[in-house]
This record gives sequence, C-alpha cells and structure tokens, in this order.
Amino acid sequence: MARGQACVWCGAALLLAALAVGCAGSHAGVSASAATLRVATVTRGRVTRTVRIGGTTVATHAFTLRIPQVPGQSYQHVLIGIVPNGTKVTKG
Repeated sequence: MARGQACVWCGAALLLAALAVGCAGSHAGVSASAATLRVATVTRGRVTRTVRIGGTTVATHAFTLRIPQVPGQSYQHVLIGIVPNGTKVTKG
C-alpha cells in the first residue's frame, strides 16, 4: 500500500473513532423515566380509511332508448325492466 493511501485510511479511522466517542458521550447523562415516555398498546387488525370526495358520476357508455309513437295515444311509456347484456329476445 502506498504511503498516501495509508494516511487516508488512518485519517478515516481516526474520524470514525472521534464520531463514535462523540455520539456515545452525547447521551451519557440522559435517563428516560416512564413519565416522559409515550406508550401505546398495539393490536393486530385491519387498517381502514374513509375517503370523502366530491364530483359527478357519469356513464362511460350511454345509449338513447327510442320507442315508436302510436298515433292517437297520448300516455307516457314507463320502463319496467332491463335485461342483461347478451340476453336472447324472442317474440311474445
């Protein structure tokens, strides 16, 4: 190993040692009592979250339903049911 590399490694080791001593000494006089610690009881369970949003609901695909008008009748038509997609319709 070259002399320059040895000096770099030695400097890095000294720096790490100084940091370790500084960190260990910074907490030396601190003691935690039960009165200063916040404690919570943890139980296993589902995490649920309620999200409230606003907006408008719009159909992705919309179709216009046209009903033939019978001459002479003036009553309104009422839709009484919708069959599922793909249902075969027969006469009667």
